[in-house]
Amino acid sequence: MDWYKTLSSSKFFVNKKDPQPELCKICRHRTFVENEPLLVPWKSGKIFKQDILNAISRNWKEYDAFYSLLKASCENMEFDSDAFLPKIERLRSKGVKVVVATDNFDVFCDYSVPSLRLRELFDDVVSSHQVGYVKSDVRNGRLKFFEDTLKKYRLGYENAVMLDDQLEVVNVCNQNGLSAMRIERPQDLEKALEKLAAS
Repeated sequence: MDWYKTLSSSKFFVNKKDPQPELCKICRHRTFVENEPLLVPWKSGKIFKQDILNAISRNWKEYDAFYSLLKASCENMEFDSDAFLPKIERLRSKGVKVVVATDNFDVFCDYSVPSLRLRELFDDVVSSHQVGYVKSDVRNGRLKFFEDTLKKYRLGYENAVMLDDQLEVVNVCNQNGLSAMRIERPQDLEKALEKLAAS
């Protein structure tokens, strides 16, 4: 299942435990607007957090402040609903492999994954920056993002289901033999998890 807008709506550079609205606004604008062309290379593991921080910082003082905010925002991400985890645990108790599959940056695995103990709560965490592909990448009818994970657990496309908020990802998966369900709000995920547990 996807992370952002499926399991969590938490954003990079937004730290709810220590809001810094002006600093947040600057960081997000410079990262996601001024340096938007760097996002796909960052998600694909071709560049790293240091490259992004260098691109958005005007001096070392900014670099340190931006890095601290980015790290804290990752460490303090939250699930959108407390109801998710018991339902995920129920699936895992039935032998279902539950994997976070996310188009994401190195900072997510560096800071969010350990802080939220995601590798304990899920069977695996797979990020695009690790595999070098985003979820919509298709080569010769194969979904490149998912290939290694499916092989790892000895699963075929017919034995897997993707839960994601992005319509493009849902459509690409369904068109290439991997069942996918669209999640648009927390209640959708709760219902999807209940449906999977009952099947």
